[in-house]
Amino acid sequence: MRGSIVNASSLSGLVPCKYLSPYSASKWAILGLTKTAAVEYAKEGIRVNAVCPGLTATPMRDRLWEQSPPDFRDRLDPKWYPGGRLTAPEEVAEAVCWLCSDACPFTTGEHLKIAGGL
Repeated sequence: MRGSIVNASSLSGLVPCKYLSPYSASKWAILGLTKTAAVEYAKEGIRVNAVCPGLTATPMRDRLWEQSPPDFRDRLDPKWYPGGRLTAPEEVAEAVCWLCSDACPFTTGEHLKIAGGL
């Protein structure tokens, strides 16, 4: 058997994030699941990895902006990213495709940050 699983975590799974405790906890859990599954399925040739996007330009980010207190909104501003913009959904998709491809046959149990340098 052979294959690849890519779990969706978040930058919030790597760094504590004020006001997002339940979300962050679930994303930390995904990273633990990723590492454990990678060990459990390695002998079957199944690679298990995770992507950890930073804030991504999606409707979810827009809703978060609208519902957040002013002191948190500042953290959602693209100015904090070295590139001055949010992650594009297509950039996350490209990373997932790469992790699923034969370009990284010995990469398993890892997380890939897609956060513009954060």
